[in-house]
Amino acid sequence: GPDVTDYWRTEAALQADLAGPSTVKVQLQTSRGPISLQVVPAWAPLGAQRFLELVEDGFFSDLAVYRAIPDCLVQFGIVQETDPRCHKYSDLEDDPLIGVPFEDGS
Repeated sequence: GPDVTDYWRTEAALQADLAGPSTVKVQLQTSRGPISLQVVPAWAPLGAQRFLELVEDGFFSDLAVYRAIPDCLVQFGIVQETDPRCHKYSDLEDDPLIGVPFEDGS
């Protein structure tokens, strides 16, 4: 059968998404300097909407950043389950796969 890579979008399509009008740039201020992110709703509309909702709600204020790898990933989260932010938001459905390349386990 077809492999998932058969459905990956072209580099030109990915670059067009990044430059598109719905892409949002977010900068998180940390004790070790800023972290800049681009949120691309075209790639994950549900996840992007939730992330931006969390930004607006101040969810990320005083939140631990565990590690950051430039141009790759930022891993952060709530340290203790007793934090009220743990239970404020409902579960989120998975976004459909729309052809954005990824590596298993990433």
